[in-house]
Amino acid sequence: QQRFHCSPSGRNETLAVTSSSSHYKAGEAATINYTNAPAFAKDWIGIYKVGTTPGTGSYTQWAYVSGASGAKTFSNLPKGYYFANYFIKDGYTELGQRTFFSVGDTITNLTTDKTIYNLGEYITATWTDGAGIVKDWLGLYHSGDNPNVDPLVGYTYFGGVPNGSKTITSDTVLPKKPGKYFIVMFTNDSYNEISNRVYFTLVAPSKTLSETTTGIKESIEENDEVKIYPNPASTNGNSIIESKYPIDRLEFLDGLGRVVYQSNNVNSNNFSLVTIDLPPGIYYVRVYQDNRKMNVYKLVVNK
Repeated sequence: QQRFHCSPSGRNETLAVTSSSSHYKAGEAATINYTNAPAFAKDWIGIYKVGTTPGTGSYTQWAYVSGASGAKTFSNLPKGYYFANYFIKDGYTELGQRTFFSVGDTITNLTTDKTIYNLGEYITATWTDGAGIVKDWLGLYHSGDNPNVDPLVGYTYFGGVPNGSKTITSDTVLPKKPGKYFIVMFTNDSYNEISNRVYFTLVAPSKTLSETTTGIKESIEENDEVKIYPNPASTNGNSIIESKYPIDRLEFLDGLGRVVYQSNNVNSNNFSLVTIDLPPGIYYVRVYQDNRKMNVYKLVVNK
């Protein structure tokens, strides 16, 4: 919402809040200007990280104002994306339009869940301190590519959330050939990189998983840490995965070592798998338990 200040000439003028720059260097002070303010007692300018809700999330810095127009300078802001606005009477009611700015370079911190993936395996990217713009996006490139010159391997939007994660599952986005790649975040439908580049390797196993994986559990024993039953399962049923220790996540691989299904953040000792979407065949289930270790179990799905 916006309020209006009546000038001596009788015209209604809109409260305006602006930043002297849209981007400040690391260590540079940010100046926030305001004009045509109501100038109530204890009106203030607040600086917030993008994605923060005033009143429920903490401000980064703030300062009381005096008079209908003026400027406030904020020093030692950490690297990040920010907005500033005018608040009235020591409360959290915003009168003006937010003004956005950034401090520092390569602000967004981007990571992936692995550095080596099998061909066809899902890739999960996680980030903090994004710009928070709906058209921000993640781009995948061959190692050594220049995003401003070379073509994309794949890309995906993620809703512009400033802190979050995105699991890339689409065949149109994931790389289709073994090799070295990187993923990076861009802002506002541009090719302006706002994160670090994260490099990863994509490999294709030369042998089937059953030929290269050791320690595969073929049957259930009384002292097994993990039990999968019924096994064999049917395509129109379900199987229960029961673990002595909490399950962190699960990966289901076909005989070529390709991840065909995964479930992250299970955080339970039991997992119910609906097998209707798994074609008949032999699968290998990677069970990650309570940050202890990873075991591989065979699951047979019949018609």
